[in-house]
Amino acid sequence: MAILRTYRKPRRTYGLHSPLTELEHILLRPDTYIGTVEKLTQPMFVLNSETNRIVQKEISFTPGLYKIFDEILVSGMAGLLGLKV
Repeated sequence: MAILRTYRKPRRTYGLHSPLTELEHILLRPDTYIGTVEKLTQPMFVLNSETNRIVQKEISFTPGLYKIFDEILVSGMAGLLGLKV
């Protein structure tokens, strides 16, 4: 009875894990930096301009875009007040 040997090719990790530039990493994996880029629908409180009251409605939004907008406002306010953020 012959013993069969299996030959396994050595793995080359460079082909599987190529190095990325900072810009490539941000574009390929934006959720690492800003959160999800998937559209979500959630109940939120918004101002009804017709009745001038705050009402709860289903709102569709992208959390990543929301975070970018929020960061711009926070940084701008900190700059205006002279705070370090």
